[in-house]
This record gives sequence, structure tokens and C-alpha cells, in this order.
Amino acid sequence: MLKLRCRYCYFIRIDGRMYVKCNRYPRHNAMEPFNVKLLW
Repeated sequence: MLKLRCRYCYFIRIDGRMYVKCNRYPRHNAMEPFNVKLLW
């Protein structure tokens, strides 16, 4: 589950997937977990 880790983090949706972006702490960048069952 994605969560905001600091006050500089924000949610963004790209191609139907949720991302967390952070301009101050790049290590906070995260992507929604990939559903392997949909891959095959």
C-alpha cells in the first residue's frame, strides 16, 4: 500500500498506476505493486 512519507510527497497517476513522487527525498519515490496474475 502506498503512503506519503513526508510533507513533500504527493500522489500521481501515470498509465493507470499510482506513484508516489517526492522532490526533496528521491528515496521516497515509489510505485504501486505490480499484480503478477494479470501479467500472464
